[in-house]
Amino acid sequence: TALQEFQYMSQEKRLILDWTKAHDVFPIEKHLSNETNNLISAKKSILSGKGKSPEFTGWVHYVKEECPNVLTSIKKTVETISNHSDAVVIVGIGGSLLGTKAVYEALTHTYASVNPETFHRKPLLFWAGHHIALDELSELLDALDNYTPSIIVVSKSGGTTEPALAFRVL
Repeated sequence: TALQEFQYMSQEKRLILDWTKAHDVFPIEKHLSNETNNLISAKKSILSGKGKSPEFTGWVHYVKEECPNVLTSIKKTVETISNHSDAVVIVGIGGSLLGTKAVYEALTHTYASVNPETFHRKPLLFWAGHHIALDELSELLDALDNYTPSIIVVSKSGGTTEPALAFRVL
């Protein structure tokens, strides 16, 4: 099938798409088989850096070239925070907050709050800066009295009112 041919052409089989449940809705393989040659050509073009706008393909080799350095930096940061803190407050709004929260929730037991000693990872994460409710900030400060927290501000501009206010209060 087109899918198998596309997988065969890839250097690494890291991602396999299973379309078996989608056939009733949209016969994807039928459409892919018509485009197999174009897909393979596009992939080769992107990987070689010789396609249209090659200056915008820096992301193609990012995993191989940059990830070891990024991972080392992340591990150092985690070690620093873990040695200092038993809680982390993530300050942000919109995608700046929700991206971090989505990853955390994906990696944490769904019912961690029922039995935090068994299911929670350390340090504990708290969230702030997504609204201006001073009562919630006050309650967060009460909760943090029992911890030695670190604060991570996630912001593109640094000037959004809600996270800026929460950071200043914290």
